[in-house]
Amino acid sequence: MRSRGIDLACILILLVSPFLQISGFPDIVKGPYLCDVTETSIAICWETTEPVSSAVEYADETRYLTSGGKYDRRVENQNEVRHHTVVLKGLKPSAVYHYRVISGDDVSEDNTFHTAVRWDEPFTVIVYGDCRTNHNAHSSVVERMIEHEPDLVLNTGDLVSDGRVSSQWDIFFDITEELMKSVPYYPVLGNHERNAQHYYDLFHLPAGGGWEGKQWYSFDYGNTHFICLDSNVRSSADQVMWLEKDLARSALRSQWILVLFHHPPFSSGRHGGSAEMMRGWMELFEGYGVDMVFSGHDHIYERSFYNDVWYIVTGGGGASLYPVNSKPNPHQVCAESAYHFCKLRINGARIDFEMIRANGTIGDKMTLTSVSIVGVKPLDKLPVIWGEVKSNRP
Repeated sequence: MRSRGIDLACILILLVSPFLQISGFPDIVKGPYLCDVTETSIAICWETTEPVSSAVEYADETRYLTSGGKYDRRVENQNEVRHHTVVLKGLKPSAVYHYRVISGDDVSEDNTFHTAVRWDEPFTVIVYGDCRTNHNAHSSVVERMIEHEPDLVLNTGDLVSDGRVSSQWDIFFDITEELMKSVPYYPVLGNHERNAQHYYDLFHLPAGGGWEGKQWYSFDYGNTHFICLDSNVRSSADQVMWLEKDLARSALRSQWILVLFHHPPFSSGRHGGSAEMMRGWMELFEGYGVDMVFSGHDHIYERSFYNDVWYIVTGGGGASLYPVNSKPNPHQVCAESAYHFCKLRINGARIDFEMIRANGTIGDKMTLTSVSIVGVKPLDKLPVIWGEVKSNRP
């Protein structure tokens, strides 16, 4: 009789445990990860298995270390949701903080973030894209990126193969977990995201325009203005109007202007360039002194120069590689078929640019300099200091 009672108890536990998990023990399944950082704020995001309220505990690094690992501040969100975003405000510029997130009984490990640097401070940004299919290659690229300790990372689109499939986002966040828990991440929409709602639910992006005010957007970091567009709707009058207004504002206050979108104006890859369909955008880039434009779509690396603007294709984040020189590109300076990312060290009037392969070797590099007076655009650019240019022209 005693054995029978134990067996029945075990059966009851097995039957009831799923309901206990739903009602009282939600798990954190994505994150925490960082988005939308400024000098005084940051968005911390994560996802749980079930709707639940949430909180973030945090402390600046000095206080955290001197107190023996204690957090002295806490922000709560009493709304029960699965996709959590807590925005911390009133932070110190260019400062390191420790934080952890709490959902129900699940508590994350201690992590750190760094608020945006001040105008006159150097910083490192990494740009890459098209990481959607070869997950081992994407993992290798991310591991190498972490070694370079970026301050922020931007993705040129096609993060997943089909943005409507939630399981593909699970894989993406598994691969990028170690990176995104300490480095703010900014994506743009590729064609494979299919403008799916998952994209908007998962990323807390700066206020911009289009769907949910996040289809295109911009932000400042240090002395640089970043503009992130949706090239899937490049003929959108609303986006063109927003772009021109944003460029006009940023030209008065930024030393560098960098633009990201998915479809490249110039490319020798399988898809080729879309310059003729992007003439309106390109005229705005030239008129307002944009310095560099980053795209993906073709799964290669390529650097081109046209009307004083550098155009970079960085589509080697994990998708199956394409050959270079499949299509004509008379503006090509360097091209290579390789898994890679682009690293920019921005220090005042100087940008040190490198294409770094997944194995850690440097495939291309250059240094840009400018004599910039804030409020005067376009920038008067000094001559480019050329690095190792390895063109794969036949």
